[in-house]
Amino acid sequence: MAITILGLGFGEPRQLTMEARETLQNAREIFLRTRAHTMFAGLPQHLTINTFDHLRAMESDTDALASAIAAALIVRGVQADILYAVP
Repeated sequence: MAITILGLGFGEPRQLTMEARETLQNAREIFLRTRAHTMFAGLPQHLTINTFDHLRAMESDTDALASAIAAALIVRGVQADILYAVP
C-alpha cells in the first residue's frame, strides 16, 4: 500500500498543477490536516474528505500533532492506498 502526499499550493484552485488536479479527480478519498485550508472549498465534490481537526483540537504542540497525524496515516496506509493533501 502507499501514502501519496499532494501539495495544494497557496489555496487557489486554479493554481493547482495539472498533475495535482488529475490526482484529485481520480481519488475517492482524501486526508487533510484541517478543513481550515483555503483550498477546502475548491476540492472536487465527489471526494470523501477526512481531516485531523480532532487531533488539532487536542494537541497544541506542533511536533506532537505532526507525529499523531503521521501515525494515523501510517495505520490507514497499511490498509489501503491513501492521499494526504497538504498546503
